[in-house]
Amino acid sequence: MMMICNVLLDEKQSENLSIVFKYKHPNHDGERLFTFKRSITESLDCCCKRMKINLEKAFNAINKKKKKTNNSGDATNDNFAIKFYRNNIEVDDNIQNKDFWKDGSTMSINGIDYCIKFNYPHISEISLSNIILTGYFTYPYLEIINGNITDSKFLWFRSKDSLEWTLVGEEFLYEVKQEDLDYKLKIVCIPMLNTNEGISKEAISPKTISKGPENCPFEKSFIHTREKLTDSFRIVSYNLLANLYANSEYSKDVLYSYCKDCYLDFSYRKTLLIKELIGYNGDIYFLQELDSIFYRKGLNPILKFSGLDSYFIAKESNSEGLCIAYRYSRFECLQKQAHTYSDMLINNEQFEFLQLKISKNQQLFDRIKKLKNTFQIILLKSKIENKNKLLILCNLHLYSKDDADHIRLIQTFITIKYIENFLNELNANENYRHCQITTIVSGDFNSTPEFGVLKFIKNKTVDSTLEDFRSNESEVINEHFVWEHQLNFESACGFPKYTHYAEHFQGCLDYIFYDPNNLKVLNIVPMIEHQEVIKEIALPNQKIPSDHLPLICTVAWNK
Repeated sequence: MMMICNVLLDEKQSENLSIVFKYKHPNHDGERLFTFKRSITESLDCCCKRMKINLEKAFNAINKKKKKTNNSGDATNDNFAIKFYRNNIEVDDNIQNKDFWKDGSTMSINGIDYCIKFNYPHISEISLSNIILTGYFTYPYLEIINGNITDSKFLWFRSKDSLEWTLVGEEFLYEVKQEDLDYKLKIVCIPMLNTNEGISKEAISPKTISKGPENCPFEKSFIHTREKLTDSFRIVSYNLLANLYANSEYSKDVLYSYCKDCYLDFSYRKTLLIKELIGYNGDIYFLQELDSIFYRKGLNPILKFSGLDSYFIAKESNSEGLCIAYRYSRFECLQKQAHTYSDMLINNEQFEFLQLKISKNQQLFDRIKKLKNTFQIILLKSKIENKNKLLILCNLHLYSKDDADHIRLIQTFITIKYIENFLNELNANENYRHCQITTIVSGDFNSTPEFGVLKFIKNKTVDSTLEDFRSNESEVINEHFVWEHQLNFESACGFPKYTHYAEHFQGCLDYIFYDPNNLKVLNIVPMIEHQEVIKEIALPNQKIPSDHLPLICTVAWNK
């Protein structure tokens, strides 16, 4: 059976290609993975010489180590014969690399034959977390080029001595058992794209498995979310507390000084978050403060394997952002878009009047222009039931500073008016005139119920006399105005005493707003009990991974 030699063309540096293959030496245990980065204009002869040097260097080093360990005589040096073929005919090694390293060519190394595959699936990075807990899920951090994680194969092994490995799992996610305690894990990934199979790569956990916390408060919610829904849909809205905001010295020493560093560690927190998010069995997720790397290397494939597609947008020049996920067996995504509030204010004609008004206060205008807060929108169509029903989903995270009630109100106004205009355009579109269309707006509004953001959303109007517009006296708009909208919104989960609980602030900041004319709330998953929240002073703690609590409810279309 021929082995694979994968040749990858570097897209950023098209002058180079990478030659990747495994070689199993007949006199040594195991396989070695070799990667050679070479110029496409280099001669095949030069490339061959470099390959021989590296192969001999690698295995002669093993020979010397064995000699030293066994206290034997002179170590035997290995020699490597490499030959190249095209259509079963040995090729002239004076040709350039670009003329040989392509599909249909073959290579032989000491009689072992390799089939050359061009740009086949390739694992550029694979590793396991340094924190793996019993009772929780773990997964490999992966970068696959020319492949698809959901097509790829995964094999999990465990061992106490790192010598003998026992197969324990065959999925991307591995649920760590209690009996895995004190073992190490090994993951072997075979990268694939459809039926194209690349070269496998493996990683071993840097530490043994530790005992995970038991009976986390969020697990009580699973009683209400155990079953997947059919005629209704479950919504989850959750600010995950990005590592960026939990990992700084200020966060550790001031904001979350009550929380042990080991529980603030993102490797620990994300382990709890994965179990929590999977356990909610949501049909729609609104996530805020989602770390970009965590999304790309972890949560995105986890969501896919859990039956969810997702749309993530990172804040500009930031490592966290917003994500909407939806169950693809039930919804089809028709549109998706994301906007920065500052860009909407400056470049969108719909808000030209607002820009003129705000620019009269240069300090306010300059401040808003610098902000990178975003909101995202996706338009979903029901696939199975209620096929003529459309959902406009909006996820947001408003500005958080204490002296910025007026800015949050401006951002809310932009959001609601943009959605209102978007809804009107859909209703006027011939393709959607037969559809019932409704809106759900959710996220972290950084506003408690008594402030103007909530008044504007619920009451449909505010004016310039509102106290919020004077939260910073140097940024007041000194003229009278009235803001209005025509959308109908109610809070699906009501107004809990708090959704955010840190030592220095507690309050209700997160909401799921829906249109009661089109949707009805069937049930609300109870919030985590207060005694659990304050067990270690505030959040996060050993068993609750964020300083926010999730909002979870089930809604259905009005018949």
